[in-house]
Amino acid sequence: MKRFPYIFYFIALFFLCGCSVNEPETHRILIRFALPGSEPETRLFYEKTEIEGREAIMTKWSEGDVIALSPNPGIFGKTTLFELVDGVGTTSGVFAYDTDSYNSGGWSSSLWTVYYPGDKIQSDYDFFNFSYSGQIQKGNGNIDHISDYHTLMVRAAELGHNVGFSEDMVDITAENVEESSCMKLKLENLPEIIPVEVSLSYITPNLGITPFFYIYNRAGSWWTSDYPPKDDKTETMILKLEDFEATSDITAYMMLSNGPLYVKSGGSFRIVVTASDSTSYECRKRINRDAELKGGRLHSITASSWSLVGEESGGDDPGELPDDIPEGKAFLLQEAKVKKGADIVLMGDGFNIYDFGGDNFYRQTILEAYEDIFSVEPFASLRDYFNVYYINAVSADRHDALPYYDVYGNQNGATNGVASTIFKTQFRPGQTYISGDSNGILDFAAQAISKKGGRGGTECSENEAVSRAHKALTIVMVNVPCYAGTCLMAWAGSDYGNAYSIAYVPLCNYPMQRKWTLIHEACGHGFGKLADEYGGAYIGGFDTGVWQNLRDTHGAGVNRNVNEYWTEIEMKDGWSFSWEETTEENVYWSDLLKPEYDYRQSEGLGMFRGGFTYANLFCRSTENSVMRHQFDHNGQYFNAISRWTIWFRLMRLTGETSAPDFHSTLDDFLTFDENIVIDYSPESKSGYVESYHEPLAAPVYIKGHWEGPEFVPDVTLGCF
Repeated sequence: MKRFPYIFYFIALFFLCGCSVNEPETHRILIRFALPGSEPETRLFYEKTEIEGREAIMTKWSEGDVIALSPNPGIFGKTTLFELVDGVGTTSGVFAYDTDSYNSGGWSSSLWTVYYPGDKIQSDYDFFNFSYSGQIQKGNGNIDHISDYHTLMVRAAELGHNVGFSEDMVDITAENVEESSCMKLKLENLPEIIPVEVSLSYITPNLGITPFFYIYNRAGSWWTSDYPPKDDKTETMILKLEDFEATSDITAYMMLSNGPLYVKSGGSFRIVVTASDSTSYECRKRINRDAELKGGRLHSITASSWSLVGEESGGDDPGELPDDIPEGKAFLLQEAKVKKGADIVLMGDGFNIYDFGGDNFYRQTILEAYEDIFSVEPFASLRDYFNVYYINAVSADRHDALPYYDVYGNQNGATNGVASTIFKTQFRPGQTYISGDSNGILDFAAQAISKKGGRGGTECSENEAVSRAHKALTIVMVNVPCYAGTCLMAWAGSDYGNAYSIAYVPLCNYPMQRKWTLIHEACGHGFGKLADEYGGAYIGGFDTGVWQNLRDTHGAGVNRNVNEYWTEIEMKDGWSFSWEETTEENVYWSDLLKPEYDYRQSEGLGMFRGGFTYANLFCRSTENSVMRHQFDHNGQYFNAISRWTIWFRLMRLTGETSAPDFHSTLDDFLTFDENIVIDYSPESKSGYVESYHEPLAAPVYIKGHWEGPEFVPDVTLGCF
């Protein structure tokens, strides 16, 4: 029921009931599958076609087609098979089920699921255990085999009430379409061979071949069967070839699971063709941009530069060495135009010498991070106040940590490898925490500032460089494609968080995930010294020392975007203490709630229960923000108290204000803030989220003092 360039479908199900004059009474239940439009595409007689100028595969119904219909998906014994009775060779089929025990109560549900092919897949369990191994294509360019590996699962629901079969026609809108995809391999300029096999592997930007392709269908945003879906992966997908004549050009079609799969710029696909005499030829196709291979589409790779397997790789192999060893070389990306400026230093971990050659994957990664920093307010409007540097950090090995997936298909953190990396970054499987060698990182930050921190990118003294590095925001891009992120937030005696931060940001699974992870960790925690605004843990026993810690950090310029919270809601939890009730008049951001300002209307500023990683006893100023759910399309902005905190800290670092305290700068901040435009939903939902993600790790708090140019930690507090 599809054409491959599209993934999302709106499917109308029409349920009709007819009665027979025979006894016992027989009911024929009819279902018509159709898509919007005058000639909707359905399945399953495959034809090559062109849609909107792109090659596609149109499918039509064939004789003998069967679909399976199940209420409450995934429950065994509740599935009914419907056979095609009308529409062979067309794009609109009618399916029927005859029953002599019709009971309208038994044919009622608020959620129905349709599976195809119904003779193979009759539940979520069947769908998630459908294997894409063992594919055989018979003949060059033949597509007959793809029908054996073409699967579909459709959630159809009528929100708000149950849908039952009756005399009336019922419309049900389909949601959560999951569908297999197809990879077309156009292989040209081979030696004249009789091919017997073609294989496809993905090589990551760090030149590692890892398990990439799903063997079975994958759970999307949710699943309901009694058994968790399989999440097995393989390094290589294999398609056997039969009935081929000698040829130098091959067109092959390899079916893939419902995906999606994410490929990174700098990676490559490795295609290997094996001939009947057992010789094998390979080609590597370089990937020039991050991309998502969605289910339900026809993807395509053209390969034309081949070498014998075992010889020097041909094609677009990215293994070029740089002309010189770039270790420790520093670069000035921008110099502050306002006074001395505040310092940001970027570097990477897990990039080896090859990542500095060719297209210089290391530099590309750094430059993307650099642009991400200034893509959101208030950093966009404050850009001229920053000095930004990066320094080459060459690891002995590329990072070999692998993304960690749980049994439900959720990707959080990474499994630790054994690669030797310069800053020794490590992960926690199933969590989002990253650690590393903070002393080594601070040394590299000082090197960058020493070499480029003088006016015009000249050198500066060692003492000055060390002092500035110990106040700078340092961002470490970790060469692992996984979801994670952690920030070390240090502060000493001041009212503006006067000490360094180190933000660890992996390459993530795709660009939007990396961008908003960096903004949350580096811009929010790292520069703004902001707290997390999400609330997960529920406090059942309480020590007022936690509130005192928060008040102390407020005075040091840290965590100003959250507040203690004590109201009747908290009192109902069983406490009887007579603390002052939290109101909009005494929260930390109460100045911004005054009626003469617009923040209540423009961004819903108020007082919302939950924050500081806790579900109770703390509050935040807005329902959502980049410090709460940075991947939600309505959470990709810094709220007003966060912008004020960021602005104030920058003004103090650069000497632009001599105000005695934070709150006395309100008028100056309002003057700044009224001249910038906040986009409260800058990205679409397409930027994210297929599976459940843990919140990014809470920051590590480091309290210390200054000894000359160096910040000396007193204690590492973790999360309060």
